[in-house]
Amino acid sequence: MVDNTAEDTQPLPGPKPLRLLHWILAGLAVWLVMVLTAVPASWGAWLLQAAAPLQIGQVSGSFWSGRAASAALELEGEVLPLGTLQWRLRPLSLLWLQPCVDFKTALQRQQFSGRGCAGPTGWRLDDGEFSGAAALAGLWSRDLEIDGDISVQIQSARGGAGGVDAIDGNANWRGARFQYGGNWMNLGSYAAKLKQDGNGGVDAEVFDLDGPIELRMLVNLKQNLSFSGTIKPRDGAPALLSQALPLVGERNGDGGYQVSWSF
Repeated sequence: MVDNTAEDTQPLPGPKPLRLLHWILAGLAVWLVMVLTAVPASWGAWLLQAAAPLQIGQVSGSFWSGRAASAALELEGEVLPLGTLQWRLRPLSLLWLQPCVDFKTALQRQQFSGRGCAGPTGWRLDDGEFSGAAALAGLWSRDLEIDGDISVQIQSARGGAGGVDAIDGNANWRGARFQYGGNWMNLGSYAAKLKQDGNGGVDAEVFDLDGPIELRMLVNLKQNLSFSGTIKPRDGAPALLSQALPLVGERNGDGGYQVSWSF
């Protein structure tokens, strides 16, 4: 007779190490989600302000998905109102120490949206879109009175402490108007291709779409704003416009004006 007592009393095999690790990681993930969803929106606002020169007020929501009743952007010593701000943080971006957030602002007909990332290695903007009134330029130049609709699309841009490293985008100014001598002059519509200038700044190759003048201009933005190119009135251009052109450039041989100035 065979004694099976020793075989019958063998302990059952325990859980496999990989299965145990799976449950540990799953529990950790659930705990992390529960903790982070409870983090207040003020922490998200703090993260945004650490990445960009923003003024944010009256926040609500959560760290991951929040809203501010008022927001403004500080640029070159002036404050650009943005209106309401909504954001949604991308969780996986935290693992790479470069938080990314989808954002959208709205203030009457002015809107700004995109995906921004910032970290120790620099910043990045993707799918950026801005639309608003050209009169906003008056924030930085009190003597400049212009009007019309401005739109800017940034497919991608990145940079760091040294300025802009790369940018791919375009801009439009439609229904452009300029005040001269107390009168508003219609200037037509214009477009620009944006690219990096190789020195940490941005070049805009500007050209006319329609209107009373032919324009080919290179605008550079870094520490200063500079303009160089030509402006030529078309046949039938308003007399007031022709009178104003000598103030912005020097007459050349083909009836146009050479422009070269910065501020």
